[in-house]
Amino acid sequence: ETVLTLKGHHEVISLAWSTDDRYLVSSGKEGSVYEWDIMTGERVNELVQKGTRYKSIAVASDQSYIAGVTQSAYLREISKSQLVREFRSPDENSALTSIAFSRADQIMFCANDRGSLFNIKVPLYEHGGGSFVNNRFYHKSINRLCMTHDDKILISVGDDGTLVFWTIT
Repeated sequence: ETVLTLKGHHEVISLAWSTDDRYLVSSGKEGSVYEWDIMTGERVNELVQKGTRYKSIAVASDQSYIAGVTQSAYLREISKSQLVREFRSPDENSALTSIAFSRADQIMFCANDRGSLFNIKVPLYEHGGGSFVNNRFYHKSINRLCMTHDDKILISVGDDGTLVFWTIT
């Protein structure tokens, strides 16, 4: 049974749930990022940037901002329908492909299509925030990242079929 239909994108690229499951954030091929209130089905925030594809998005645990990675190698922070800040990946010639947050918002990772896994200093607004530390392991694109509920393990999946479990210390 269909409970709710959310309309807005022509093609959806990425989805992310808020930690309390009240909000769903989606990114579309047309350059939009929408935040939906699941209780009402209404779009509560939106950002549209024509020509920008947010390949992966994540929501801060307090829902104060959305982080997204783009095909043009940017990590962007979005809050209340505004682009707040952006950081360029050290590897400017490759698209960022995936992002993962810890539930405590103390750890952030993103990956690119050349096999780099970046640990990003958070919070993004403090001195040195947004700095990337490269953990090189893959030789091809990293397609997906996710963290376990206890923030102790990061799982990465490569384009070549490699599945890696990283212990976070």
